[in-house]
Amino acid sequence: MREANEKISEQVHKLSDLKPFTVSPIFGTRFGKPTIIEKDRTYKLRVTFLEDKIFELFTTKVMRDRILKNTLRVGPIEFLITKVIVDHTRSYWASVFSPKDYIENNTELRKEITLSFVTPTLFRIGDLHLSKPDAEKIYVGLLKKFNKYSDVKIDESIVEELKKIKIVKDDTYERKIFFENFYLQGFIGEVTFSINNSAGEGNENISKELLTTFNVLSEFAYYSGVGYKTTMGLGQTTIIKPGEDRRRNGDDKKG
Repeated sequence: MREANEKISEQVHKLSDLKPFTVSPIFGTRFGKPTIIEKDRTYKLRVTFLEDKIFELFTTKVMRDRILKNTLRVGPIEFLITKVIVDHTRSYWASVFSPKDYIENNTELRKEITLSFVTPTLFRIGDLHLSKPDAEKIYVGLLKKFNKYSDVKIDESIVEELKKIKIVKDDTYERKIFFENFYLQGFIGEVTFSINNSAGEGNENISKELLTTFNVLSEFAYYSGVGYKTTMGLGQTTIIKPGEDRRRNGDDKKG
């Protein structure tokens, strides 16, 4: 990013929170132990963007580097770029999300949604780290990030309503992710959230606004990540669609 536009890069990295991009760990490595990169092996990295101008700068740079066979530095290691995928038909991890189109065209809003936390996810509270799923922290955090970068805004008075979102199934376990001089511990796995009969209320008391917000933010999590240090590999999240194959490991589709 710095090589593409130093001024914008500095502005982005000065943001203390809610940055407009995420970076995955290197797919093909095990983040439960220190990463070892081997020469002549192929690795994959996923980067998402919440601002068009940053997406355009980054993709222009990496496309050019791929053509010119320039290397991409990740930490102390230089990689040769062999493929850049932005088409969802070629990779599960590539896609584009338009909140406006989603809200206008999606007629099947769900009251129960399962999110898969693919990389360790945690929340920072002061000097403490919370490494357990928390529905309120997840959805309030998503709301703040959504409203910061989306052209479509959600009325933040919905925050109190978000407390009606409950965890009904927690199939997660703790996992460490290692950095150069330290590690963090978060949770990975699947969590099912529901607003069915929340707080003892009947389904008829679930507002359309809450239902829409619940679905939009759940979809948004795939792009924004969840929780702490999403720019350093944490909080990579996918939404599980009904009947969808749950086994995802970062592999691209062939072609």
